[in-house]
Amino acid sequence: PIYRLIWTLKRAVGQLVPSERLYSLLQKGTKTIEKTQSAAQTPDKKAETLIQESKEWLTTHSSSDMFMWLHFMDTHNPFKPPENLCDRFSQESISETEMWELNEKYTWSSDPYTPAEVRKLEALYDGTIRYLDQQLQSFYEWIKHTLGETLVVFTADHGELFGEADKIGHGPSFHE
Repeated sequence: PIYRLIWTLKRAVGQLVPSERLYSLLQKGTKTIEKTQSAAQTPDKKAETLIQESKEWLTTHSSSDMFMWLHFMDTHNPFKPPENLCDRFSQESISETEMWELNEKYTWSSDPYTPAEVRKLEALYDGTIRYLDQQLQSFYEWIKHTLGETLVVFTADHGELFGEADKIGHGPSFHE
């Protein structure tokens, strides 16, 4: 997989008219930085690392207008929240071994899940969401303090299924 950090010439500030100004800014994009990593390394690139790299780049380029896109993988399988968040959303303790076994089953097996396994997987997933939320909040505060007036947009493509529509997994589901 390829992580792309895309930089353009203009930062959208002030009164933004998406149909005109944003299109114009994106057309003027002049610089693309691609960071490639092997598939085996991709899940290990945590939000805190990607954010730190972004802060370093922004610190040296903050005098120019820009557009930045960051793609975070922390909420994707394997669900491995930091230790302090591992059991936060679970009534039951989840050991390191059990966490990896659940992630293995989620990735490779079509065997049915017990209700306890579903609860634990969902708790691990919720832990990764909380971790990413904390990282993004900290980054957003840094942006406000360091860069001043800056337009920040967050978006997501999908979530995980933990029994909704009788499905468990990652992928498209249009049940709602």
